[in-house]
This record gives sequence, C-alpha cells and structure tokens, in this order.
Amino acid sequence: MAEKNEEAAKEKYMEMKVLEQRMTQTQEQLQQVTQQLTDVQETMKHLDELKNVKPGTELYVPVASGIFIPATIGDPKKLLVNVGNSTVVDKTAEQSKKLLQDQVNEMEKLKTDLTAQLHKLAEHAQGIQQDLRKLVE
Repeated sequence: MAEKNEEAAKEKYMEMKVLEQRMTQTQEQLQQVTQQLTDVQETMKHLDELKNVKPGTELYVPVASGIFIPATIGDPKKLLVNVGNSTVVDKTAEQSKKLLQDQVNEMEKLKTDLTAQLHKLAEHAQGIQQDLRKLVE
C-alpha cells in the first residue's frame, strides 16, 4: 500500500511540475500582452498630441534605439500606416487610432483569457497539493 501511495505521490509531483511550467509561461505571456497594451495606448496618446503640431515643426525621429534624425513635419494629419506584409497606406490620425483601438480590444480580450487560464491552472495546482498532502499523511 505504501508503495502505491509513493508512486501516486510521484505522479502528482510530476503533474505539479508541469503545471508550474504552464503557469510560468502563461504569466510571461500575460506580461508581454500587458506591455504591448501599454505601448499601443501610449501610441494612441501620441496620435492625440498630433492635433497640436503645426506643419513645419522640427522634431527628432528615432532611426534606431538611441539614434535620432532631425526632421520637419509636413502634414501632421496624414500618416503612413503599415497594414501588414510590408504594405503602407495613408491614414488620418483618427483612422490610425481606430486601428489601434481594435488592437487594444483584442489584447484586452487576450489578457482576460490568459488571466482566466492562470486562475484555472492555480486552482488545479491547489487540488494537486491537497492530493499530495493526503498521500503523504
């Protein structure tokens, strides 16, 4: 009987380790989505600020991390937006914000789904811990 409990405890322990890995991966995904969500919301704020920019305004445009080039604004209401597959189209700030809002909505749904998944994994882990305690006693 003790041998049977020991084998069951080993199985539960392995199941717990797999669950911990899945929880860690889910937490990392959740952090990534949260960061992306913050970035997109920040971009939306910048688009709002474009309303105050006049043509001819000088600014520095990032070329790479920490590298900027001076530039002059043409028409701040005309934006070029990458819509995928290296295709760029003209959009207004409002149209661009609409695209970004769609992304925000998708990311918020994903964030909700990941959070729910994390809760389910945590509940399952608690059940396994209880089973392990019973087997060890």
